[in-house]
Amino acid sequence: MRARSIAGTDVASLYGAHRLSLVRLAVLLLPPDQSRAGAEQVVQDAFLQLQRGGGRDDPGAALASLQAVVVAGSRRLARSHSLDRRSRPEPSPTAAPTTMDRVIALPRAQREALVLTLWAARNDRQAAVILGVRESAVTAATHRALATLHTTGPSAPDSAAHDPTLDRTLERVDEALHRWAESVAATDLRSTFADVLAEDARITVTHRRRGLTLVATLVVVALVAAVTTAIGRRTPAATPPPPIETTAPIEPLSSPALARDEKPRSAIPWDQVGPGWTVLTTAATAIGITTTVLLAAPNGTRYPISTAADGIVIQDVSRDGHRVLLSVGAQPQEWDLVAGTSRPLGVSYGWKTMRYAGTPDSGYLMLWTDSNAAVQLDHRSRDGRLLATYPFTLPPVAGSPGTPGLAVDRATDTAVVSTIDDQIKLVDLHTDAVATLPPPAGASGCTPRSSWSRGEVLLACRSAGGRLFVSPLDGSAARPVGGAGFSDAWPSPIGTTVLRGGDACSTSLTDIGPDGTVRSATLPPVAAGLVLNTVVDGVASYGGTRCADDGDRLVTEDLGSGRTTVLAGPEAGGRTVRQAVVITAGGG
Repeated sequence: MRARSIAGTDVASLYGAHRLSLVRLAVLLLPPDQSRAGAEQVVQDAFLQLQRGGGRDDPGAALASLQAVVVAGSRRLARSHSLDRRSRPEPSPTAAPTTMDRVIALPRAQREALVLTLWAARNDRQAAVILGVRESAVTAATHRALATLHTTGPSAPDSAAHDPTLDRTLERVDEALHRWAESVAATDLRSTFADVLAEDARITVTHRRRGLTLVATLVVVALVAAVTTAIGRRTPAATPPPPIETTAPIEPLSSPALARDEKPRSAIPWDQVGPGWTVLTTAATAIGITTTVLLAAPNGTRYPISTAADGIVIQDVSRDGHRVLLSVGAQPQEWDLVAGTSRPLGVSYGWKTMRYAGTPDSGYLMLWTDSNAAVQLDHRSRDGRLLATYPFTLPPVAGSPGTPGLAVDRATDTAVVSTIDDQIKLVDLHTDAVATLPPPAGASGCTPRSSWSRGEVLLACRSAGGRLFVSPLDGSAARPVGGAGFSDAWPSPIGTTVLRGGDACSTSLTDIGPDGTVRSATLPPVAAGLVLNTVVDGVASYGGTRCADDGDRLVTEDLGSGRTTVLAGPEAGGRTVRQAVVITAGGG
């Protein structure tokens, strides 16, 4: 069944362009424990309604219509959720509420107005049309929401010091909304437009044959009851959804057009590619859908690799830079950059995140969510065969941007995983044997951030205000890195340690010298507003971290000399940077 073109608006194109933003809109409007489960269905229903109902004359009007349907669907789902929970006692709060907690606690009308005007960038008149109310009602609801959030003030997790200005409140709320929305990545969306069409066809057939369906249902129910009674206890236990395998062939990568100062893929000096090189995704404009993947050398030379009409998310890069794990839309692939080919990967039900398991020939690790919404970890071979599913469950945030709950030390072929029961597991990727790493003394709630050096991993622990520790994988004592309140850290060959502020999208940096001296670090002017991505061999990379307001550039800075290089952006190639993964020797 083909997607119809409705009054000049192609629904399939709208779906590809806007389904992620609409799912994020629903997530911002739904209760937290219903958002992930219900948001995509609300959006599916919205596109289904547009497909069946005649649409609008132009894509902008169609998008506004879709947003209105998503708002209405979110209201219905939230209302049914509220009725379901009416008899259940609310848990006692265990920590000071964050800005997003306060937004969620706002009355429905205020929350909707705030999300549409602040996050969706709709003016009061446009938001009023979407909400079906007067423009003055939107203005009043937005002002009341900001006044409430301003008078309650920031909590300790959001800000180190209270800022009394309303402007700061506005910035803090905007940041919280974008961060909450960005927790849903393209790889979290499993449906395709074909699913919408199939559902439309199914519903149409159902309506036309309602009478026959009712009779058939009664017959089937009777037969099922009879068969169930006959087989009794011989019915085997239900099994979880099987892995999704694929037999699609290897295909050549496209050859994208070169922007200024770019060189073709055939010119890449593969003997020089390695740590310090960067694989990045870009778009022609800030709102463009078509994505181009490039390889950038430390000196700023860029080599376009391939392009796709759907969004691309880089999952991991091999340490020699020759292969990349990524998702194109919802499809996971591995690209062989040297051969210029792509191949689909075997995946598990509800897959979320992938990492190379040591060398590419060792296969890959995959975080996935089973039918009970539990986060699991699989090891798969290069050809997609399932090698192992490990006997532990990861925290539910695993797989979200910045919090994968998984780090790989490629030097020792060891995976480090945080489990839902607050343990740190070590997985030998040669044998798939599992051991437990003791947490740092006095610390709890520890999550692996990245490989630190050979045989060591960086842990972020919730206790003591989120303190960072470097933990040897042999079980010897861990050592703290800096004080409390940092989200990530990197060692530098020049003897310093660079730490990022208290959340993954912070632009605040701190340096610790070899003598323990602590000083605030400043970003070079050309990197203003960007987030520190990583530090490799004394070179810091800024930008491309998938934070909501991470700019459009990728900039490197030699921490020893202070020399900066703009690797990509409007002034370097003319492309808007979406994501950047810097190749490291140790792993991700």
